[in-house]
Amino acid sequence: WANFQAGKMYPGTQRFPSVRFFYGRPQGMEQEDTQVLGRIHLHGRDIDLRAPSAINALQLPVKNATRLRLDFSLPDNLPVYGISMESREGIIVDNFPMRGNSGIGLLHIPEVQLSAFQELLDYDLVLLQFGLNVLNPDLRDYRWYEEQMIKTIVHLKKTMPGAGIVVIRIGLRPLTAVERAAASIRDGDLSVRDPHG
Repeated sequence: WANFQAGKMYPGTQRFPSVRFFYGRPQGMEQEDTQVLGRIHLHGRDIDLRAPSAINALQLPVKNATRLRLDFSLPDNLPVYGISMESREGIIVDNFPMRGNSGIGLLHIPEVQLSAFQELLDYDLVLLQFGLNVLNPDLRDYRWYEEQMIKTIVHLKKTMPGAGIVVIRIGLRPLTAVERAAASIRDGDLSVRDPHG
């Protein structure tokens, strides 16, 4: 089960305008198979989960709720990706904080999965902040990282056509040991440039 409660501080967080549940298809399941895989219990009723696609978005019968409790009856092999509670209007930010991760791990997300999420969520812009998690005071050559980040950006461009990609690097102001290491790196060494334009 999962409980959610809207915030009170900001108008945009006081209600859940709509709720979508994102999940995948169990490995080895046929694409056209529409069997019931599990259920979500919500407000006294059961909602069947089927997986007609690799990535599925189930719109739950919730409008402007301030509290939400979902009880799940799901098989262990069903990939669950998350719940979306935003409105269809305004600026919506999906944040994927990966502490200690260089960002190169994004290459391991299969193209079919990223493309399916792009189709469902229609991202306009992808912001990549990078650099701090790969800094090492003893390392001076970051070409390996530049090459991997270029591959990552090309991977995202391929799977999210039409979405702009902005790459943001860390500031180079020497305040901490890590930032001092960054300051010692020649300006531009952490810049990711696409050699293909």
